[in-house]
Amino acid sequence: MQLYAHSLPDMPVEEWQPLDQHLHNVGEKAAEFAEPFGAAEWARIAGQWHDAGKATLAWQAYLRRAHEIDDITIIILMGLVLSMVKYFYRWQVMLRKLVKKLKRQRTCHQQQKQKFWSYLSTAKKKRMHRED
Repeated sequence: MQLYAHSLPDMPVEEWQPLDQHLHNVGEKAAEFAEPFGAAEWARIAGQWHDAGKATLAWQAYLRRAHEIDDITIIILMGLVLSMVKYFYRWQVMLRKLVKKLKRQRTCHQQQKQKFWSYLSTAKKKRMHRED
């Protein structure tokens, strides 16, 4: 069962935008915009989650009712469950990668901070030695 993000007026269901394609596209575009300030991964995740609610039975049924398509609830529900398992796994993998990246950045930041304070301490000692 295909889940959809958007429908198109007077177009058959086969030409509607699939939800997984929409979430991926928005995530990539958000990451592209956020790359210059170092937040690409955060933006990608936000973009991929922004319409997760459209994977609900209510939204999928709404799209079909709005276009006078028979609402086959059980088929939609089965597709929803399968899709959510797929999305959950993807997001879990992405979140693990993001956590690893943030830990590396924190470690790097701590090292830079230590170098900075060490430099200041050394500079202060040199200045005090010159003043003697």
